[in-house]
Amino acid sequence: MRKVGIITLLVFLGFTSQAQIGMWTGGNVGFMTNNVKDGSSSSSYVFGPQVGFMLGEKAGVGINLNFNGTTTNQNNDDNDKTVMSGWTVEPFFRYYFAGTGDFSFFGDAKIGFGGGNTKMTSDSDPETESPYSNFGINLAPGVHWWFNESWSMNASVGVLGYNSQTDNTDRDEEFQTTTNSFGLMAGFNTLDIGLYWHF
Repeated sequence: MRKVGIITLLVFLGFTSQAQIGMWTGGNVGFMTNNVKDGSSSSSYVFGPQVGFMLGEKAGVGINLNFNGTTTNQNNDDNDKTVMSGWTVEPFFRYYFAGTGDFSFFGDAKIGFGGGNTKMTSDSDPETESPYSNFGINLAPGVHWWFNESWSMNASVGVLGYNSQTDNTDRDEEFQTTTNSFGLMAGFNTLDIGLYWHF
């Protein structure tokens, strides 16, 4: 996994070293809470900065840094609590294939790798931790809306991809499990909306 990440970053740096046309930076941020009466409560956050470089009028490369976390309280007699946190580094290649007026349509090809941890606590059971690592290759079409020459918003949704996650309960390889998935993934859970500044 580390070798794949290093190779990906070297390729990305090779592309960006030739980028002369322009740059953009921005990303997305979000926070959500959910409460069930006499039941569980949860809170989630996501923070995803992005930087990119145009290689020409239609092509560009960039990198996403995604940080996310979720805390869930069962609100029962045992005070069961689950805390999940994770991160992902995701270099991507972007190609603009159509446009009209202030709107441009694009496709992203992404390679992501990262990791995180799930921690579970309870008054009746010992604390457990499950570190995990992940890797994915995904295609995501999107639309770009330009306010002016310097500011824009875009929205993209994952369509096709391969993703793998390896969980390691309490860092014991005996209990290591790997989940692989491949296929169409379009849905609101793959929707990404961000605000960007171009310079």
